[in-house]
Amino acid sequence: EMDKLVRIFSRVAEHGDEHDVNVVLSMMPWNYTNTTSNFRQIAERVGSSRLKVMWGPADNFNCGELDVATAGFTNVRPYLNTLHLKDLHVVDGYNLDFEYRPLGDGDIDFVTIFRSLLEHDCDVVLSVATHFVPASGSRKEAMSINYAKLKDLLATAKRSM
Repeated sequence: EMDKLVRIFSRVAEHGDEHDVNVVLSMMPWNYTNTTSNFRQIAERVGSSRLKVMWGPADNFNCGELDVATAGFTNVRPYLNTLHLKDLHVVDGYNLDFEYRPLGDGDIDFVTIFRSLLEHDCDVVLSVATHFVPASGSRKEAMSINYAKLKDLLATAKRSM
């Protein structure tokens, strides 16, 4: 199967070269790039600077990659384009029992991730998601909460350097 994936993504990367654009792949739990090591394996085999990643540490964690803040960052750093920001808490991974939470209130170590981004001078897009639902049920409030928490987490990361 890896040979098929490499063939397909190589063609995608070639089209990126032809059109002078990068191709950003999303990391989702239901596809082969569900973990940073799987993504890196494909990217290294393709060998194109055109392949980039929208990194979702919460999705990686939910797929059993417990070291997303350290080894996960190392795996995706050369390909990093976007950081998909959401947090969750895994209750029972075997039974797919998890709950989305506001940024910083779940299992993802965002302070370490943000500190690494700053230390390595990474220029990435921060994409804030609203997967959790506050008591009000308002997605607008969820975005406001996550945006405020993002600012606090970034400030904490800067102070810890």
